[in-house]
Amino acid sequence: MQLKILWQVRNMRFLCSVYAVFVCVTAISTAQPLTISLSIMNRPGNSIADWISNPDAVIFRITNPRTESADVRVVSTIKKENTVVAQTKFLNMPVLSIPPGTVSLSAESLFPPEAIEFSPQVQRTALRGGLLPPGTYSVCIQLYEPNIPDSTKSNRECKNVFITGYDVPIILEPSNYTRIEPGNPITFRWKGVQPHPSVPKIVRYKVFVYEVKRGQDPFHAAETAKPIYERFSESNTPLVLYWQPSKGTLNPELDYVWTVQALDMEGKPYGQPDGRAEPAIFKVMK
Repeated sequence: MQLKILWQVRNMRFLCSVYAVFVCVTAISTAQPLTISLSIMNRPGNSIADWISNPDAVIFRITNPRTESADVRVVSTIKKENTVVAQTKFLNMPVLSIPPGTVSLSAESLFPPEAIEFSPQVQRTALRGGLLPPGTYSVCIQLYEPNIPDSTKSNRECKNVFITGYDVPIILEPSNYTRIEPGNPITFRWKGVQPHPSVPKIVRYKVFVYEVKRGQDPFHAAETAKPIYERFSESNTPLVLYWQPSKGTLNPELDYVWTVQALDMEGKPYGQPDGRAEPAIFKVMK
């Protein structure tokens, strides 16, 4: 009888030890932080939209060492010279459930457009074309508890990226104050944006012509007036456009101003603030 009791006591001690180890292992497992890794192309594009559209621009991985899924929110911050220029709003970021193991997330998971908040310094250009001003930026990512903004669940990972600035097109002809023979076709020619965006990016050029009213500033007309002519250049001749105005379209008593705008396929401008060349004035001879 005593031997039986002793065996039962030893058995209970063993079971308690096993249970304690299990509880300890489980506690350690659930307390383990997640690890993240971030890789960004050195020149991923000059807008966050470029990062999202290019699957190779941003590679983000999360490793969950636990035995169960972990719920997190991703917080992304973009800095320039140690000043925050853009960041994601904590409560606007979706709650992600990360299973055990390693998963990869897209750039859209890091920078959903509806969750990004830009600083006043870059808000104008960012909102007009989704662009960041040229320069070197630090992009930092970290995971947080879904409902506790100050409670981190991973390491903080930062990478530097360089945003390329584009020079707007430059008008070649007709140059400023050119006088054009009446009835002749007009050749609009310009120098394209520099540096030329890398493939597969495509630049489209759109020409605008404005009539300058008497007493009106020509450059103000180019900013506020409705164009009397606007057209994209052909893809096979992207830096030149030929226009044969119909009779009576151009008044020899008035000045005209023209410009050209560089756009991507989504209508976003290349070059700040809106991708337009400095306008040039021309006149039709009597």
